[in-house]
Amino acid sequence: MKHIVFLTGAGISAESGLSTFRGKDGLWTKSEFEYYASLDCLRNEPQRCLDFYNMRRENLSKVNPNRAHKLVAELEKYFKVSVITQNVDNLHEKAGSTNILHLHGELTKVCASEDRYNEAYVKEYPLTTPLNVGDQAGDGSQLRPNIVMFGENVVNITKAADIVRRADVFVVIGTSLVVYPAALLLDYVPRNAEKFVIDPSDMPVCKELGYAHIQFPATEGMGYLFDFLDEWDCLHEDESSNDTNLFVPCDAAAGLYDGWQMKDAIMTVVEANHYSVWDIRQTPDGFRLELNETLSEDTASLLCGQFPLSADYNGEGSHGTIFALYNS
Repeated sequence: MKHIVFLTGAGISAESGLSTFRGKDGLWTKSEFEYYASLDCLRNEPQRCLDFYNMRRENLSKVNPNRAHKLVAELEKYFKVSVITQNVDNLHEKAGSTNILHLHGELTKVCASEDRYNEAYVKEYPLTTPLNVGDQAGDGSQLRPNIVMFGENVVNITKAADIVRRADVFVVIGTSLVVYPAALLLDYVPRNAEKFVIDPSDMPVCKELGYAHIQFPATEGMGYLFDFLDEWDCLHEDESSNDTNLFVPCDAAAGLYDGWQMKDAIMTVVEANHYSVWDIRQTPDGFRLELNETLSEDTASLLCGQFPLSADYNGEGSHGTIFALYNS
């Protein structure tokens, strides 16, 4: 079974009503919040720090998973799915995902201030019950949110790297490729893994790093990716005995900006009998694709979305048909 690893950030939860960190009007544009979420604030003004997290915990109690969270969970029907999230919300859990690693902790849990990493003192805590100075953990120290605050180490990064290095497909949703820890984890993605980024922002770095950029908000982008991965899984079912099957890297189709370069690149691959891909014929307006029934028009347009093209169904298999996206 193929292994899909998701790295998710604030962007996936934004459509549920939770503020992003670094986006437009994001949470961390308010500089005082950066202090409230720090170890310094917890030590020097503990109630201010606790009230900040009480606010965030109460906000979390009012929101629900969106379609992106639910589609990530639904993929477990077809693939092995691991979710590595920078988010401290529980929306992946509520959506039904079962294999989740939180890099920055969880708002639904509390821990001890002194023996911070002792699992014996970590417990679930009602989101609507405020934390106050004087509330004690099991070791007698101040009870605090089980969150990685500014000034603390991201201790789960090693576990995350170990998960990423076993990915067949790596998907980044709603977080930057150049901000820690995402940038660090990119070094562990296998070279032959398929790599996607779902984010509505302009991200030129995607092309440089070989990631297919699905430039939509999380809910819409996950819809495209879900259909795409579902088709890929179906295409591979009859090829399960061949362990060398690889999906065609999206950047082979979407990473070249000149039309003839695109055609030459794809046809070279076909002539080398390395992949069965698709034929493209030139028209006065660009390039024309006639689709096989195994691919939706949206999916094919997404793959080649950076080029002027028209895409039509053709059930009779004439010239220009898109062929299967796995090894010949």
